[in-house]
Amino acid sequence: MQTQRNTVLKLAASAFTLGVSLTACQSSNSPVAHVNTAIGSVDAPQPSVVLIKQAEAARLAGNPVAAISFAELAVTADPQNADARFTLAKAYTAAGRYQSAAEAYGDLSAMNPADANVRFRAALSSLAAGNRYTALSSLDALAAEPSLAADVGLALALSGETRKAISLLETSVRAGNSTPRLRQNLALAQALAGEWAAARTTASMDLAPDAVDARVAEWAAIASNTDSSWRTASVLGVEMAANDAGRPMALAWAQPRADVVVAAVEAPVVESAPEPVAVAAVAVAVAEPAPVVVAEAAPIVRAEPVAIARAEVPVAAEPAQPIVKIRAVQPGFEAPKPVSAVKREIRALQKPTHGAWVVQLGSYAKPEFLNAGWKTLIRKNSALGEFEPIRSQIAVKGATYHRLAIGSFANVNEAVDLCRDLKAGGYSCFVRKGAGAPEATSKKA
Repeated sequence: MQTQRNTVLKLAASAFTLGVSLTACQSSNSPVAHVNTAIGSVDAPQPSVVLIKQAEAARLAGNPVAAISFAELAVTADPQNADARFTLAKAYTAAGRYQSAAEAYGDLSAMNPADANVRFRAALSSLAAGNRYTALSSLDALAAEPSLAADVGLALALSGETRKAISLLETSVRAGNSTPRLRQNLALAQALAGEWAAARTTASMDLAPDAVDARVAEWAAIASNTDSSWRTASVLGVEMAANDAGRPMALAWAQPRADVVVAAVEAPVVESAPEPVAVAAVAVAVAEPAPVVVAEAAPIVRAEPVAIARAEVPVAAEPAQPIVKIRAVQPGFEAPKPVSAVKREIRALQKPTHGAWVVQLGSYAKPEFLNAGWKTLIRKNSALGEFEPIRSQIAVKGATYHRLAIGSFANVNEAVDLCRDLKAGGYSCFVRKGAGAPEATSKKA
């Protein structure tokens, strides 16, 4: 699918830059470092190298579907190539296929368990895919990595663990590791925790006053939805793809086996051949540990010897093309929860009947934050655009808050039904009477 970069927040470029990198090169000592082509040339470039370049070119050109196709072919051709798997994970991310990206990064992590950067990418992808507890387990383990403090801290904040995030980021600042990126991530964590005054103060360390206002408005939009999957996808800048079944099982990484050897077979010769035909031994790398069955060589009907070229490319168990069949859930990953696309369309919403009852969607410190929050809500769910936003103010302990609601309804049960539908779509809301009337207590949403 084509990414929807124009429908999500622009925060990723300024306040959430991944500080991770992966440089994986194929070793010249690898058993697949030099691969024969179909015509037997040993000097031609590896097919996986060409496919990796094509995948990267497609991804950078904004065509993640083509990037995935090339990258899956590269992994099929060379399952032990870390570059190919890293390219595949990036292509999945560009397409919003976060479950697939999490599994692809998981394969890389299995290949190199010491790489904390890859483990973080896997955790972030899991969070965007809706696997919050899987992500938190990895993030808690990565919190001890000083070089990842800025990224892990913000990921914790996006997951809802704002106190952990603030503690980690403040500790890193006190340790002398303060950078603009870390400070801005701390400011967003403070905003998601409701500490707006502290967030503005922290943000102002690196931004001009007008830029601080714009940044805080963006944060208010993120804070308006508590869904950690939606928050993460918004910050990454790519909507989550619907119906992502995960990385094809045929592409799952498996430890290469060194004990699979097929003995040389002397082919029988029909009629009087000058000499027996020599058949070269073929080494087969299998994707799963399983017994290797060797077929007997067919009789040769020609008198002249025929040699079979030695193929060092691991033989794939599936056709060399993108596989779209539904795969079983991998052991070690929790079963993915049903997660809808970032744009949450709720159909057949209760229509307003014009009365005293309203459904409150949020409360903001400034009118501009309310406006930003409303724009975000109707962008995620166009059905909400049928309502006129109801704005009101309320004073709490000397502070004025700007409330956003929709409605109105003559019957409290109509408002409750609408709020229940919104909650089913991942939104926060509650029912109350209009300004000057008591809160609704007859039926909870």
